[in-house]
Amino acid sequence: TSQGARVDSPAKINLFLEVLARRPDGYHELESVMLSVRLYDTLYFSRNDLPAERITLRSCGPGVSSAIPLDERNLILKAARLLQEATACPGGCRIELEKRIPLEAGLGGGSSDAAATLVGLNRLWQLGLSPEQLHGLAAQLGSDVNFFLDSTLLGLARGRGEQIEPRPLRGRLWLVLVKPPTGCATREGFQRLVLTDQTRSAEPLLTALAAGQLGRLKHQQWNALTAPAST
Repeated sequence: TSQGARVDSPAKINLFLEVLARRPDGYHELESVMLSVRLYDTLYFSRNDLPAERITLRSCGPGVSSAIPLDERNLILKAARLLQEATACPGGCRIELEKRIPLEAGLGGGSSDAAATLVGLNRLWQLGLSPEQLHGLAAQLGSDVNFFLDSTLLGLARGRGEQIEPRPLRGRLWLVLVKPPTGCATREGFQRLVLTDQTRSAEPLLTALAAGQLGRLKHQQWNALTAPAST
């Protein structure tokens, strides 16, 4: 409604991630298969009685950590500011984040929260932006944000991760997510990565997923960041 909005933002896992090359813009050229999973953060958006353009963020929940910044470094606030500036919207809001997705686990929690912010505030502020317009803004925020905008279950991501092609999944995948006490920021994993000329294709994995041949997945999964994240 115009008075409040709630958006559940899912985590994702990478069933496949290959890094093809470094790009001139500082990002990497990727081929990645991302799967949305049933682990969610929840964001609540409401109008405030503070000065009109002010945006505030607070967090709660089992995933809350002192490592979560609640200032302009947070992707939620970056997304809100970007939307506000792109539309010249005079409205402010209160945002409450109920955090469940752990940090530094490769689960995309920050990117998912940013996508939820674009969706939630587009609704709260009654901006009427199209999916294409929201995707344009999402691409400015980070490589994984576009995946979460359309509630894609399974997607092939190319470019730096912002080009999303939904792909079919036959059957159900049951997962156990294990997060150790330590973590690795995605940026650190990329910094440690040593590129080689030998790259793998995601197509065999996607073929198995589309056919429901889930027993083949263990032979087709690959993540180029596993080794650098483990060092």
